Amino acid sequence: MKSEHFTDETLQEYLLKEIQDDNITSHLTVCSSCWKKIEEYQYLIDNVREIKAETFSFDVTTVVMEKIKNAETLKEKNKNTVLYMILSSVTLIALYLLYPYIKIIFTQFKLFSTMANVFMLVSVLGIVIFLLNDLFRQYKQKEILLTQ
Repeated sequence: MKSEHFTDETLQEYLLKEIQDDNITSHLTVCSSCWKKIEEYQYLIDNVREIKAETFSFDVTTVVMEKIKNAETLKEKNKNTVLYMILSSVTLIALYLLYPYIKIIFTQFKLFSTMANVFMLVSVLGIVIFLLNDLFRQYKQKEILLTQ
């Protein structure tokens, strides 16, 4: 017979009938300390089995999926913001590089006031940005249709 106590893991396995050992059984008849541990584990297991699964008043799956979709939408918006920044930067660089030629074009419009020229330039840039934005939106819609 064993004079040492068994480990908690061994006692739990014995209690759950994962191991069958006559040495443990004989030790439990003699050792009150190990027997007390077995009783405590049995009490704990019985109480854990009595615990009912928590039910929610809402569908957890739906809530989690909505959060995932919101996160994906946020990532998509961030991608769009980066695209608009790049597009704006390219436009500004193009305007900077084309400035000498724009100056020549403005000399053609000397009959108009400076404000009229600025108004025409802002109008043209607004239309170009609007058209590029619409083109990108159509592209994204077609991309979504293809991926479905």
